[in-house]
Amino acid sequence: MTDLKDLYQKGLDLLKEKEETKLRIKRAEADTCWLTPQIWKKMSRKEQVELVNSGIIKFPKEMEVRERLYRAVTSARFQWRYDRMAILERNAMLKRRELHESS
Repeated sequence: MTDLKDLYQKGLDLLKEKEETKLRIKRAEADTCWLTPQIWKKMSRKEQVELVNSGIIKFPKEMEVRERLYRAVTSARFQWRYDRMAILERNAMLKRRELHESS
């Protein structure tokens, strides 16, 4: 019984990770970071807490919610740069492969 629950939970975790990856790719392909100080300030405190707890921004596990709220924009910016670099690298690799296969 517990094995089935564990398997089900792993499946849910994989789906969530896949969706987060799609979201990250979409955001990283944009020219600017998706979370700016202006956007952050326009959000209500409840929206800020929901965003920080959603897992969309990756924080160290030991970081408290208060610190996450304080560092959310900076962390999102850093994550966006890192993801963008990876996406651009991946796109360049795919382009090289495509050119290599067509010649």
